[in-house]
Amino acid sequence: MISYKEQIEAVAPYANLNQRASAIIQHFFLEIATQEEKDELDEWLNESEANERLFDLLISATRGGVGAGIIKLINDHTKKEPKKRSRSGKIFRIAGIGLLIILAIDQLVPLTPLRHWMQQVDGIDKVNKIEEASGESRIIKLSDGTRVELHPHSKLGYSTKWYWYDRKVWLWGSASFEIAASKDGPFKVKSGKMSIELPEGPVTVLGDSVNPVVFHSNQ
Repeated sequence: MISYKEQIEAVAPYANLNQRASAIIQHFFLEIATQEEKDELDEWLNESEANERLFDLLISATRGGVGAGIIKLINDHTKKEPKKRSRSGKIFRIAGIGLLIILAIDQLVPLTPLRHWMQQVDGIDKVNKIEEASGESRIIKLSDGTRVELHPHSKLGYSTKWYWYDRKVWLWGSASFEIAASKDGPFKVKSGKMSIELPEGPVTVLGDSVNPVVFHSNQ
């Protein structure tokens, strides 16, 4: 013979045993339900045959008294409600995902407005490599094909990732450039407080660590 527990377990998945209904049913069997809860229970019973059948089985199972086993059985079959996420949390998650997408696209497509804006507002912080010549000149080949002869006691800072609107180096001291022809915009040298655009071909910039002195074409 099938026990009441087995019958309840077979019917419960088809009944609308949500958390509110579960609480009311437990209050009913513990004889602490209010009249309002009893009326709500009647409405719940009329929702479906599965609800009514489950309740009848629970009545039969509790004829000998309501024990902890019955309460646990009801709780075990109560449908868990999904956690409600706050609106602000959802907004932050969406914003975070959007930012990640923008940054990912920005790395793959360097000509995005975001990258252009970043290049316009930043400065020396874009330097991720600094070359230094101590007692002798040093030859440096830049990614655009430009050749740099860094004079003694001078430093050259630049970004290893260049884009069409920003072929720029930072110079502390002096250097001779053989600027490669490029469609990627003018070649710029930032020296001290002065920023200059140089034509393609051989050009020398003479200066110190603070103030540029002069630049001239070697042609």
